[in-house]
Amino acid sequence: MSSQLNMRGIFLHVLGDSLGSAIVIISGLAIKYIPDEEKWKFYLDPALSIVLVVIMLSSTFPLLRESAMILLQTVPTHIQVEDIKERLERTPGVLSVHELHIWQLAGSRVIASVHIQCVKPESYMEVADRVKNFFHNEGIHSTTVQPEFLGSESRGVKCALLCAKECAASTCCGSENVKVPVIASPSQHA
Repeated sequence: MSSQLNMRGIFLHVLGDSLGSAIVIISGLAIKYIPDEEKWKFYLDPALSIVLVVIMLSSTFPLLRESAMILLQTVPTHIQVEDIKERLERTPGVLSVHELHIWQLAGSRVIASVHIQCVKPESYMEVADRVKNFFHNEGIHSTTVQPEFLGSESRGVKCALLCAKECAASTCCGSENVKVPVIASPSQHA
């Protein structure tokens, strides 16, 4: 969850402040009580500061990486999208699956959206329930399922909802499913 990231960030901040304070105290005591003939004492403060920086960077980078992956809405590493798509297509009542998107919203919260082609609108709620249960079993608890209803003879058609010409190249269906505007001829208006 995002609160876990926040708590880790707060913990790292407090840890950094605590270590910084400890380093200042150790360096101050060393400079005050170690005789000036011991020249290494003057290198103690910069050396301990470098150790602090290494500790802080090594603990902060994983938090930064996880936060960046959430902001970029990447697919979590434990999810194999192609495998999920193949198994989802074997769900009873689902003819085909496209526009499947899975991303991490916050911490362990994973979200999915998908277009599924079904044969009958009457059976959609049963199919949607199976699809929701499928995603739930995969650890994806927030899903949006968009149905597209086709006859069984339409199997293999990629998208029932055609795209505008401008966005066709950006979808999984590509340019083969482009909405072409129909312009009525003047003779059709008479």
